[in-house]
Amino acid sequence: MPQGNFLKHIEYARQNIRVNAICQPMIPLGRLSEVKNIARPIVWVCSEDASSMTDHIMNVDGGVASHG
Repeated sequence: MPQGNFLKHIEYARQNIRVNAICQPMIPLGRLSEVKNIARPIVWVCSEDASSMTDHIMNVDGGVASHG
């Protein structure tokens, strides 16, 4: 992450604004994901359960990013 963005995330965190991203590759496991496969992580990231998580990129890809 570029240094300027890092400083911006700190500024947002001080205002209780969390910045996270959920990513999905173009071809996950040779099939398209269903909406629920992406919606559930989005709901979790927006919940109080994830309130201490910020500046994170979550790959919802069935393990594709982990295995190259």
